[in-house]
Amino acid sequence: MCPDGIGAVAEGLTLSLEAIVRAYQIDVLNGRKPELPDHGVPEHDVFRRVTPNDFGGFYRLVQSAADLARQALNAPTLAESASRWRELLGPEFPEPLPGNFSKRTEASTIASTGRFG
Repeated sequence: MCPDGIGAVAEGLTLSLEAIVRAYQIDVLNGRKPELPDHGVPEHDVFRRVTPNDFGGFYRLVQSAADLARQALNAPTLAESASRWRELLGPEFPEPLPGNFSKRTEASTIASTGRFG
């Protein structure tokens, strides 16, 4: 559900989560689960063993994740954004560092010191 033409992973993740929320809202509101055909065997429903109740629980988790991703994407500061992403993605996501960082304008270059090949 990730759209084409995204500018960053953060944008792609946010838009994908929001697309899932939009796509399955009616199913959840009506107490049912959607059918998800297997790409390799389209007549097989990937959600066959998932109950509507379990799907509703999954949907609510995705809804919360989408809200948190949107907060992270729209955060006014880098530190706030990093904090929200860490809340969503877990402790593997780097902690926000103190201070401000300037936006990158060009690729890094490594000085030729003989250390890197």
